[in-house]
Amino acid sequence: MAKEHPRLKLGKRASFVKTHLKQLPQVEETWEADFRALPKPAGQTETHYLGLAVALPKGDPLVYMSVEYTPTVNDLADLLADAMRRHLTGSARRPQRIHFRGNPRWDELFPHLKELGIEVTLHDELIELEEVYLDFCRQMRKAGSGPIFMLSHRPTSVDRQFPAIRGAGTANSTATIRFTIWRSWNASPADSTTQSP
Repeated sequence: MAKEHPRLKLGKRASFVKTHLKQLPQVEETWEADFRALPKPAGQTETHYLGLAVALPKGDPLVYMSVEYTPTVNDLADLLADAMRRHLTGSARRPQRIHFRGNPRWDELFPHLKELGIEVTLHDELIELEEVYLDFCRQMRKAGSGPIFMLSHRPTSVDRQFPAIRGAGTANSTATIRFTIWRSWNASPADSTTQSP
């Protein structure tokens, strides 16, 4: 029996709000977007994934997003909304087209991207995104065993991120910056280059 995937969430409570994204200027730009499996540290049983969106032709990273489970269509929608509204460089914008690798979980999002005037194309390889991913893995290995913090602008519930402090008298239950701690791993980046969710 095939595993059923979560449905795409749209609307005011989602980060992918078409009416807001449609207001962004559209530029003649092509992006690549995907999630890639990260190498597992020693003792880690579940696979974590890194979501990336990069601008072509140089592969400029627009946004990084980590998830500790197999990414869903909602994670891809969040990744793309962040890439359009709160990316690492430049101003907020919509691209003319986005390249994806074929994944049936993403299909539900494609008509909504087309409504935003974004052309969707499927490719066997995303060469620039792959290079950014490999560079990210090299940087993680180079960092050694010390903690590395990945920052995100999206608010998150502190109770969900840190269940141990739930009810510990925290005055503010929402953090304005979410972070994930990465530690060194014993696998090399090449160990996961062909894996995708």
